Amino acid sequence: MEATEALSYVDDPVAVQFLEEALEDYRTVGSAIAGLERIRNAEAVAVLIRPLDKPKNETAIRARAALQVIAHETDDEGLRSMIKSALRE
Repeated sequence: MEATEALSYVDDPVAVQFLEEALEDYRTVGSAIAGLERIRNAEAVAVLIRPLDKPKNETAIRARAALQVIAHETDDEGLRSMIKSALRE
């Protein structure tokens, strides 16, 4: 849990794969999602989109919230479009 918390502050795309693995453990989901939201590149967004197919799942609920924040705050139209498309499904 401590490692994921620390990793969530790494503002580098290299952390995405490790944060994705942390989504598998309910104890580290919050930190992992926070880190992915902070990185907010296409790879991080893709990782946040994956859990959306299970809408009642806690990870999906948190991921949806993070995606909404990213969509609202990003200047990247491609990223915004990717997120809006995923949230409509």
